[in-house]
Amino acid sequence: MLVCRCKDGCDEEFRCLTGGCLPGWSGNTCQRENVALDGQATQTPSNFDEITLCSSSESTMPCEAANAIDGIQSTTFNASTCSLPGILDDVMVWEVRFKQSVVVNWLDVYFGIDVLINQSLPTDFLVFVDKHRCYMDIVRTSSGMYSIQCPEPVKGKTLSFHAKSTIVPILSLCEIEIFKCADGWYSEFCDKRCNCYGDICDTVNGMCFYGCPNGYHGQDCLEPCSEGTWGLNCETSCENCAAGCDRFTGYCNTSDCEPFWYSGPRCDVCPPGYYGNNCTELCRNCGGNGTCSIYGMCNDGCVPRYQEPFCRECETGKWGPMCDQTCGQCVTKSCDQTSGLCDELGCRPNWKGGKCDGNAIFDVVLL
Repeated sequence: MLVCRCKDGCDEEFRCLTGGCLPGWSGNTCQRENVALDGQATQTPSNFDEITLCSSSESTMPCEAANAIDGIQSTTFNASTCSLPGILDDVMVWEVRFKQSVVVNWLDVYFGIDVLINQSLPTDFLVFVDKHRCYMDIVRTSSGMYSIQCPEPVKGKTLSFHAKSTIVPILSLCEIEIFKCADGWYSEFCDKRCNCYGDICDTVNGMCFYGCPNGYHGQDCLEPCSEGTWGLNCETSCENCAAGCDRFTGYCNTSDCEPFWYSGPRCDVCPPGYYGNNCTELCRNCGGNGTCSIYGMCNDGCVPRYQEPFCRECETGKWGPMCDQTCGQCVTKSCDQTSGLCDELGCRPNWKGGKCDGNAIFDVVLL
């Protein structure tokens, strides 16, 4: 079920009526979640004591890792809202750990660009999800904000940021946003709705996991059913309709059915007393009004001596063309319905013959 994530409600297209998105959500439909906000951040220990912007700050967490996931977007360095990882083996590392595994594909990075005079933006930086490298497609801007997309989505519980700087080795991260689409939405900005069964799809390309809803097929379920098909994934044929059918309901476009079919909105009801492909099979030995389902199961039970639900076989203990013959003294109390012969278990004590209808005691007396 799709959920509105606007502060003051949504219209039918899930666009906000007034105001903006709930905290942590963004995009035209407020379906783009910043999952970094719920994470726990760490960084290489700071060794920039000489940077007075950190040492003189009145903040309770000056230049700490958690400042980069506080939801404040800025490229102006502030010790209260930006992090400043130290250098370890010529590399600066910042990491966030998620509460549960997430799929990482899009992220925005806001660098503080005015920590020191002549400071440069970082180069040669890498993003890892767990131990998997996320190769970055970077759009550099003069403001120090980078938008990054991994070519392939990567799933993991941690995202780490490794960087070097030129000229002045400073990596100031003022905000890192890691985006995930809410269920039912996909694309970079999570503004395209999944057209899938259950409203669940791949958040990157919209591919449906559980098939398509009525009337559609294809990878993203945007292709209407072709003529003559309908239903989930367009897998059902409306072959009984003489002039095609509705792709959502399967109801025939006209009241005309193909030959042999009788009635019903989908022309799938046989005339009374018939069933099967093209309604050519007779309902046999059915009680009541003599009708049966499309599979041949009698609707009102069987006439006497026949066995439900199909009423084609004799009830236990009967045999013959009309099931009006009684089986002999068979051990199983049943017999072959055509010949009346007992099975390999034979007769009950004191009875003999293939049908177990001969009295063995009577033969002994005669002897």
